[in-house]
Amino acid sequence: MKYLSIISIIVGAYVAVGCSEQKTPAEQAEPATTGGFVTSSSPENNVDELTTVSVDTIRYNVSLIAEEDYEKDNLQYLNRMQLVDAIFSSVYNGKAQAYKFRDGSPISIDEMRRIEIEEPEFRRNLVSLLQFTEAWEYDAAQVAFRKRVISVHVAYAIFREGKLAGLRAGFVVKMNNQ
Repeated sequence: MKYLSIISIIVGAYVAVGCSEQKTPAEQAEPATTGGFVTSSSPENNVDELTTVSVDTIRYNVSLIAEEDYEKDNLQYLNRMQLVDAIFSSVYNGKAQAYKFRDGSPISIDEMRRIEIEEPEFRRNLVSLLQFTEAWEYDAAQVAFRKRVISVHVAYAIFREGKLAGLRAGFVVKMNNQ
């Protein structure tokens, strides 16, 4: 019985060390696709005992065209075209890679240029929404959030009779997070 207790303690220590060296989904190069919360300290999910809560992926939209006062207040310091131009420049100068929204296949620089020039519905002045995919981590001990942008989906406005009628999927840029 004594040997069984010693073996249990050794195995428990080995498992504890092995688990502590594993990266949370937010630290991995590619996040888990299942989404959800990962807690790093409390298997019972007792919120009072948590030290870190990670969300492996979260997606949210940021409208770049303000239609209501609330949006106008939120975007008052945004230079929309400067941001859009910077995203396009990153792709055109080879610092970032654009991918097709539907199937995730890469878009060449030449194809990006052709689309922007030849297809009027994909002009950069029509970029009206960015959808961010991020990994978030809340450190309860430090009372701090950390986040890492994984990718940005660029979407274009569709106008009918001068009014915003919807959005058209554009391309996705994966961030260079090492």
